[in-house]
Amino acid sequence: MRLFRLLRKGLAAALILTTVALVTGVITMWLAAEKDKVQLPRVIGMDSTAALELLRKQGLQPKVSGREYSETIQQDAIIFQRPASGSWVQKNSKVRLVVSQGSDAVVLPNLTGLPLPEVQQLLQRYGFTLGRVVRVHSSERPNGEVIAQDPEAGALVRRGSPVAILLSLGSLEEPAPVLMPPTLSSLKSPGFTNRIRAIVKTEVIARKGRETLITRASYRDPTDKSGAPTEKRPVALRGAASVLVGAGDIASCVSDGDDATANLLDAIDGVVFTLGDNAYVAGTPVEFAACYDPSWGRHKSRTRPAPGNHDYHTRGAFGYFDYFGDAAGDPDKGYYSYDLGSWHIIVLNSNCAKIGGCGPGSPQEQWLRADLVAHPATCTLAYWHHPRFSSGRHGGDAALEAFWQALYEHDADVVLAGHDHVYERFAPQTPDGKPDPIHGIRQFVVGTGGDRHHTFAGPVIANSEVRNGETFGVLKLTLQPASYEWQFIPVAGQKFTDSGTGRCH
Repeated sequence: MRLFRLLRKGLAAALILTTVALVTGVITMWLAAEKDKVQLPRVIGMDSTAALELLRKQGLQPKVSGREYSETIQQDAIIFQRPASGSWVQKNSKVRLVVSQGSDAVVLPNLTGLPLPEVQQLLQRYGFTLGRVVRVHSSERPNGEVIAQDPEAGALVRRGSPVAILLSLGSLEEPAPVLMPPTLSSLKSPGFTNRIRAIVKTEVIARKGRETLITRASYRDPTDKSGAPTEKRPVALRGAASVLVGAGDIASCVSDGDDATANLLDAIDGVVFTLGDNAYVAGTPVEFAACYDPSWGRHKSRTRPAPGNHDYHTRGAFGYFDYFGDAAGDPDKGYYSYDLGSWHIIVLNSNCAKIGGCGPGSPQEQWLRADLVAHPATCTLAYWHHPRFSSGRHGGDAALEAFWQALYEHDADVVLAGHDHVYERFAPQTPDGKPDPIHGIRQFVVGTGGDRHHTFAGPVIANSEVRNGETFGVLKLTLQPASYEWQFIPVAGQKFTDSGTGRCH
């Protein structure tokens, strides 16, 4: 019995010693293994050469497995690593890296004035493709040279994107014989054929591949003073109508956005406003006839426009004033006012250098103050092209503060502007941008008429309440005797909208 107990104790001791030995061995092995592990440093954002050197010093085997474009990581820096930083791995482990090729978006070169072969070579060099080519007679450029491009020079555009150009056929000397082809080949842009056909008495149109040719269009010669618009002030709009609807930055022969926004206008009664840059790229008579008229032009009789900087790319904004006639006001001024229901509406010209300035004491500022005194309405709204405040690419224009000051002193309620191709709504504020919910003016930027979209590149500025840079649409304002309602209406297929109410001061 005693022997059995001794044997049992011996076995227990042996088992304990064996267990201790096993545990010690496991711990030793684990410690040895852990000693061979390293924690991966973060190399994302580092120069690839420095990252490779750092990982090799850690006893690892880095390998570049690819290169990709990145909008946030500079060229030749690391944009991806696997395993992830912070992981513990064995020495000699492989680490997969991806190196940045830089931004996929590059600055689009200026094509204006270049012949088509050079344009094709330049676009290929920068990684772009040639988009639609529209040929028109023009006195601006010799035959074969680019008049304008879309997107504009200097814009950040992704590689591989198409670039549309407007190509000159030179000045038109003699009318071509009447010849309208019985058929016109289908275009990728559904509204483009109608735009070309809409040019008054277009004689010759031909389509080959991606090119559209306009060989003659009859429009008034800018030197013919007998047909110049008169200085008659637009008739005041009074009565039951209380809807004001529209946008800015509208029609382009290389975009269908204005067709979509014009379809919205078809279903909305009221007065149509435009906030400038009505016909891209240069506001020529041909562009108004071919690009604007087939879409927003069907609402011309109820439109009260404002001029934009692109409209003045044609000398004296002749295309703009010729197209809209009396409704655009005096061609030497471009500013006017009218009444809509119980509201007083003021249209200003923010192309200051073209009409003698916009600052205090300028002819336009003096006219504005006199007009406000002559029309002491309960509710006042003003619109023009360049915004006083904007978070968009172009930003706000402090040169227009004098307009705001005059409007603020006379208790104006709403200001509309375009220029930045976005929608942005601001809270009521003072001319210098301070919040003022009691007496402040509410501003809307509505550059959503159809040309193209801009992005919000910089920080959002003070008092901005709502922003969207991806939706074409129109702003509908329902004007009541002492209040107003707003509604941003997107084109078919888009979801963004904005609505609300406000009271007059």
